[in-house]
Amino acid sequence: MIEHEFKATFQQPPEQVFDFLVDFRNEPKWNPDCQSVEKTSPGPIGQGTKFSSKVKRVGRIESEIVSFQRPMHCATRDKARGMEGGFDFTLQPKDGGTELSAAMKMQPQGAMKILEPVMRPMMKRMLSELPGRMQRGIAASG
Repeated sequence: MIEHEFKATFQQPPEQVFDFLVDFRNEPKWNPDCQSVEKTSPGPIGQGTKFSSKVKRVGRIESEIVSFQRPMHCATRDKARGMEGGFDFTLQPKDGGTELSAAMKMQPQGAMKILEPVMRPMMKRMLSELPGRMQRGIAASG
């Protein structure tokens, strides 16, 4: 199991940060490895909403929002070739802005289990860049 946690502070209120993060179609705005995202389920974004992403070095990722409590909590279940896992996001008001606490868990499947020792540091390095990228993406979105 590959696990990673991080925190980030945003100047924007929780509602704005939450709405930006749960609309995965925003990911290409802050993640240079994300090539495209499409919403694949009908209706407004909420629990059960599904997205399909194409990410460099990973390929296709299918994601579903499995917990949705606007504006304080969201969790996902994600599946990619040889990997299953998800993210858990908790948002709290802080000093007129928002503090985001995030946790990622990914379990390599099948042949990918052999590569876990190599993948763990690579994924942690990539994920350590997320807070700054998210902050810039949200700030640029207005």
